[in-house]
Amino acid sequence: MKPSSEAYDVLIKAAGSKKLKEVMKMDFTRELLKIDTGDSISALSFDIGTVHGESGDVPISEMELEWYHGSEEDFKYIASKLAEKYNLKAENISKLQKGFAE
Repeated sequence: MKPSSEAYDVLIKAAGSKKLKEVMKMDFTRELLKIDTGDSISALSFDIGTVHGESGDVPISEMELEWYHGSEEDFKYIASKLAEKYNLKAENISKLQKGFAE
């Protein structure tokens, strides 16, 4: 199956006649919950799956809270309550970085 997206099309055009090599593949399921408190709009997403890199497979199980619009203080309050209730620790590494790290 040929990948199809605007980014893929731009990449293929930029590569010209050069052959592309897949170095990483992300295979995960995302569940998304939109949060509207009246003061802010954010999204809580859960990603579960595997990052397949050149050095092997890296399992992922992540929760991400993303602020879209509104009160930053309200967003920070939501984040702190989630972290407190579920004993969460912030992680500042992307799925792509995880795939290259292994």
